[in-house]
This record gives sequence, structure tokens and C-alpha cells, in this order.
Amino acid sequence: MKKLILSLVALLSSLTMVATDINPVPKGGLPGIFSVSPTQKVYFSMGNAQYNEDGYYGSAKFADHQWEFVGDATHGDVYYRGVKSDNNKANRGYAGWIDLHEWGGWMGQNSAKYVYDFFGYEEWGSWRYENAEDKEDYWRTLTSDEWIYLFDKRPNARNLRGQATVNNHHGYIILPDNWQQPQGLSFRPQPSNWTTNTYSETQWSLMEKAGAVFLPAAGVRNGKQVQGINVIGAYWSSTMYRQNGQQDVDAKNIYFTADKASANMYDTWHHGMCVRLVQNVDFVAPKKVSVWDDVTPEQLAALPELEPEQEWKLYAEMFKVGDINPYEGFRRVKVPEGSFAEFLRNYKLKEDWAIYDYTGKKLGMQVQFGCFAVLDIDIGTRDLIQCADAVMLLRAEYLYSQKRYKEIHFNSVSGKRMNYLDYVNGDYSYAKFRKYIDYVAAYASTLSLVKEMKPRKIEDVQIGDVFIVGGSPGHAMIVVDMAVDKDGNRALLFAQGMLPAQSIHVVTNLEHGEDSPWYMIDKYLEFSSLFIFPNYAFSTLTDLKCFE
Repeated sequence: MKKLILSLVALLSSLTMVATDINPVPKGGLPGIFSVSPTQKVYFSMGNAQYNEDGYYGSAKFADHQWEFVGDATHGDVYYRGVKSDNNKANRGYAGWIDLHEWGGWMGQNSAKYVYDFFGYEEWGSWRYENAEDKEDYWRTLTSDEWIYLFDKRPNARNLRGQATVNNHHGYIILPDNWQQPQGLSFRPQPSNWTTNTYSETQWSLMEKAGAVFLPAAGVRNGKQVQGINVIGAYWSSTMYRQNGQQDVDAKNIYFTADKASANMYDTWHHGMCVRLVQNVDFVAPKKVSVWDDVTPEQLAALPELEPEQEWKLYAEMFKVGDINPYEGFRRVKVPEGSFAEFLRNYKLKEDWAIYDYTGKKLGMQVQFGCFAVLDIDIGTRDLIQCADAVMLLRAEYLYSQKRYKEIHFNSVSGKRMNYLDYVNGDYSYAKFRKYIDYVAAYASTLSLVKEMKPRKIEDVQIGDVFIVGGSPGHAMIVVDMAVDKDGNRALLFAQGMLPAQSIHVVTNLEHGEDSPWYMIDKYLEFSSLFIFPNYAFSTLTDLKCFE
């Protein structure tokens, strides 16, 4: 009986979902919605359009995977992943399916019969794929203007595209308008970094579920040869192109190689381009679903005061600590205006998220792997601003910004109090302040800082608190932000300096993938009194401290 009730509940839930799905994803399509003009939005097909060459009346479909591609040099020469195959279906290993390419001439010329059977066309270059189950449900190619708008003119366009390798296939990624990054994955857009984004088949399945489109580099045709497979991509535009001055319209398309990309190429239709189709969306903006929609007043009353739910940001939109995306379902805690917590949350991030030592040398990959983002703070040119010194620098910068000069003081390892006012002797310039910081860093360490700070219970952890162990070496890491979910679970962001002196950076949580910097403190407390980081472990019972 219990199983029957659960089955009925599941059925009712599925029916409810269907009834409320105002933009159902079409069969063979991806869930992401893309703007191709100020008023038009589309879904992309799962993969390139394909046909089965075995018989004129074979099937037509989309590729099973986005990275799948083959080249069709001529009607008789078939290339699969860059390797020429014979016409024997059994020897090809892909059941005869071949990506559709345009092979030259007008649509009415040199075109095989199966094109007419399964794909309609209006003018030259305008494919439409009609679903056999519903003739009104058809897919089409993008026009030149739509490619250009999608690629360059839609809001945030340049941060929604970039080079990629998916399942060992090179190509290009285009992301939906309202892209939300799957947890544990990263995406670096082309404008800031041409470094290839690399995804395994498993990782790409998460990107796909979020609506990402991958355009494999399927190469171009040159006579009877397909060249540039896995290096060059040229995706068809349906816009006409006429030579000899007759109805001249640039048949622009998206075109990319290993080192550049453009949506303004034209007159390349005769090279044979892959056909990726789209379906129009009669778009109605869905209501944003949030776990916070169902939170009761009693639940909210038990939580600290929270910031509004945050819009998801791409890497290129993260300019300060407070721009780093919280875990899904978490909201940042409110912080008092003018507080140390507000100062840390608003601390600027560098555009280059790489760690350099005090000499300017970029450190190795093992160090970079533990870094999520880098604070835009000068560490000087001497081996001074290490772990405890980074904490003291941030605290001193906050007090300096508030002109609370009397409160800027730290003790040396020998116990001498180093007062800012005594050191600068009336010179409050930032240059003199920085000299004071170097003076402090030369004589203070974790051994002295741990004695200056007050113990804090882990249950009361706040932004600005420090995990610290005095020693040679000890270590210190500072909480730079905090978020809470509806059940009161807390997530913390940490920053640290390191030995030798190097970029002060937000620390990655390697247990949750290289792009998850949040540490779920309450989850740790359930099974351990140790709080473990990539390079250190602290006791939650004894090692949390706070400033006066």
C-alpha cells in the first residue's frame, strides 16, 4: 500500500510539472534558452543534424552526443572523426549515420534525394528539419544576423562563449542567456582567457543539463578532402550568398580555429559546414523557483538576518569577494555597515586568478590548484607577508580605511608592542603605512598573533575570525565571508597567505571540486573536531580566534 501511495504521489508530481512547464524543451533539444535577436529566443538541437546514408529512405536524426561529428567530403567519400571510411556499414562502426554538410552548388543542384525526403528548404541554405510525428514542429538553421547577435550582441555575450575540449574533442561552447554553473565545474570565457575548458563525458553531462551547447570542430571541405577536423569549426548560416552582384547578402556563420573565433566570416558555404539546428521559443519568463520560497516565518526567525538571494555570476563578473557564488540554496548573512566583515566581503579580486610569490614568479600548478581567487592586495617585494602577516595586513588595512589609527598595533614575538602611531610619527600616507606593515611582518608571526587574539567558540564563528596555530611554522586563515541555508547550516569562505610570501587568495575546497571554495562548517562538526584545508588542519575546539 505504501508503495502504491508513493507511486501516485510521483505521478501527480509529474503531471503538475507538465502542466506548469510553460517552455517545454522540444524533443531532441537542449534545455538552455538563447537570444538570437532582441525579440527572438531559441532552443538548440542536441547535436548536429544527421542522416543515414543506407538507402534514400533511411532515417534522419540529431547526433546522440554533442561532440559527435563526421565529415562528408563527397557523396561517396565518408569521413568519421577525420578518418576516411569505406561505404561498408559494418566496417564503419557508427551504423551509417553521417553529419549533414552542404556540398556546394544551389540547393536544387547536386543534392541527394534524402535531403528532400527528410529536410525541407526555402531558399538556398535554409534547412528545416520536420519531425515525423508533428509536421508543424520543425527545426531551422540560424540566419547570419542571428549568429552575430548570439555571438557578440546579446547581453553578456562575450562571457557566454569560449574554446573547449569535450570528451577529447576540440570545439566551442556557447552558454544560455541565464547560465547557471553546475557545482564543481568551471568555465573560463574566451575574452579573459583562451585556455581550453576541458570536460570529461561525465562532466559534460552536467553542463548539458544546464543547457550548454558544444560545437565540435568538424573541419572544412576542400575539394574531395575534409581538412582541419578537431581544429576548425564552420557552422552554417541559412542566409543566402550571391556572387556577381546578384542579391549580395553575406552568408555569415560562426567560424573558429584553435586560436580565434568569429561570427563574421562569410562566403565559406562551399567548404561544407556542419548543420546545427534551432527551434523557436514562444518565450514566457518562468517564475524563478527557489528553496527560499517555502521557508516559514518561524524558520526565518531562527536564522541570522540574510541578504537577498544572489544572482548567479560568471567568473568574469566576480570583482570582489561578495561576488563569489554561494552554494545553491544559501544566502549571505547581513553584515553591519562599516564593519570588518563588510570590508572583507567587499575586498576587490584580481583579474588574474593566479598565485605569484614576492619576486613576481608564478608558482606551480600544485599551489594554483588550492586557489579559487586572488585578493587585489600588494604583498611587497620581500619575503614578509606570509600567513599571519596576511591576516594582520587585512586587519590593519580595514582600520586604516576607517582612520582608526590608535587601534592599529601588533606585538612582536618578543612581546614588544608595535604601534602604528609611534612608527609613522604623523605621516599618514599609504606608503608610510605599508612600511609599517613590513616592519610588523619582520618581527611578528603566528607565535605572537595567537596570543593577541581572543578565543571564539566555533558555534559563534563570524566573518573576520581566524583559525590560527602558533608555531614555526604555524598557520593562519581568515574567514572572509559567510552564507547560511534555510536550515541554519553555515558555509564559510577563507583566505590565506603562505610561505614563502605570495598572493593572498581565497582557498578552494578540494573535497567539492576545484571550483567550490565554500566550507560547510556544520557538516564538519557532525563527524570531526578537525577542520581540514588543502594544506593545514585546525581544531574547531581550540584554534578559532577573533580580534578585540
